[in-house]
Amino acid sequence: MSQNDYAPTGQVEAQLQSNEAQIVAPFGDNWQTFHQMGFYIHPLIQKGKKPFLNEWQRRASNDPTQLQEWAKQYPYSNIGIATELSGIVVIDCDTAKDKPTPQEWQIDGINDGADVLAYIAEQNGEHFPTNTLTVWTPNKGVHLYFKDEGKPIKQGAQVNGMWLVDTRSIGGNIVAPTSVLESGTYQMGEVTEIAPLPQWLRRAVSPRIQIIEQTTTIKRSFFSSGGDVLERQFQRLESAPNGTRNDTLASVTFICSKIVQTNSKIDAQAVMARLYTSALSAGLDKSEASATIKSCWKSALQKGGLRNV
Repeated sequence: MSQNDYAPTGQVEAQLQSNEAQIVAPFGDNWQTFHQMGFYIHPLIQKGKKPFLNEWQRRASNDPTQLQEWAKQYPYSNIGIATELSGIVVIDCDTAKDKPTPQEWQIDGINDGADVLAYIAEQNGEHFPTNTLTVWTPNKGVHLYFKDEGKPIKQGAQVNGMWLVDTRSIGGNIVAPTSVLESGTYQMGEVTEIAPLPQWLRRAVSPRIQIIEQTTTIKRSFFSSGGDVLERQFQRLESAPNGTRNDTLASVTFICSKIVQTNSKIDAQAVMARLYTSALSAGLDKSEASATIKSCWKSALQKGGLRNV
């Protein structure tokens, strides 16, 4: 293999191949566990979070021959899990690390990302998810693993304003349990099964496309005329029960189109994009959502003279 196959630092390679007396060998000792769990993994730098391989998103593997080769070459490297390839969404709840609490999260009992997620769960009439694979980080944070069920989401940091709550999904990487930092070891909890991502949590962590006023001052997430109605329709779609989702999407698309027709300031493309995002959050697949939105929007144009987009 050429040197270009690896991350651009000779220091990293030297670090991985040094200190052979090291007792803990995360990749060398544990790659089989993650292979059996169906994860696509790749080596990280020793005692660090940075991927060792260039193009790790493409090269992460579940092939035992490849994994065994990496284990022999880099036994002391940490283990990275490619979330999208592995079909998982990981919710990363971090600690404050002496950062001041934002004003909107200055609520009794909220001190870190896990508290924020528990609060969001309570607001949705749910409980903090404890029925899935949980990993405790050396810095007292927690990683919650969920099956994405073929519906990965755009990953982000503090998504939708949730303080210290990040997601790892599309194109994402998460440090696997048994990996070691200077501050300690990533440790797996008692639950090892991976539960499906609950719909309330999918909605909470899916980035939302905002429709904003076309003025120098942004006053609201939606235009003053029609914005509240739009938001109610998006929420109606996102909470639609199984078996009614496609019909609900058709109905919501028509209503949103009428709002666009009556307010020339609203960005029709942004509304359609939000419809698409909400449809995915509801559990519709990409092709089904796209086809329904386009068909119903076109039908509304033909019937109601809506402006074309």
